[in-house]
Amino acid sequence: MLLASSMKEEGLFRLAAGASVLRKLKSSLASGSNALEEFYSDPHAVAGALKSYLRELPQPLMTFELYDEWVKAARWVQDIDSRLQSLRDTCGRLPQDSYNNLRWFVRTGLLQPQAVTRGSHSLLKSLPTKPLPSFHPTGI
Repeated sequence: MLLASSMKEEGLFRLAAGASVLRKLKSSLASGSNALEEFYSDPHAVAGALKSYLRELPQPLMTFELYDEWVKAARWVQDIDSRLQSLRDTCGRLPQDSYNNLRWFVRTGLLQPQAVTRGSHSLLKSLPTKPLPSFHPTGI
């Protein structure tokens, strides 16, 4: 729903959806309803529900426990093959739910540079701070 038509929407993760619309969408999703057509025309509601879901997770997707390993792999491993292997190894240590969520983000393209070329100019810039505060630990 979000990727099908909305990646060109400027400020997709920056602009908030209306509170009542967001509550209604979250309620529909929680109940397992398939009647979501009314939200297709409001990408900000869908992005808002995604942000809310991530904020409400019991721990960041990339976990407090593995934070140092993520930083080490991303910053200190110089050889690209070794870096990729280190990232794969760290992914393999994630709890299954976190792994599944992270995998979804990568597969859908929300974490790929191509997302910028599809028009949502602020998407990659805002990912670490705006839509995904639960993606990585803060306050460390």
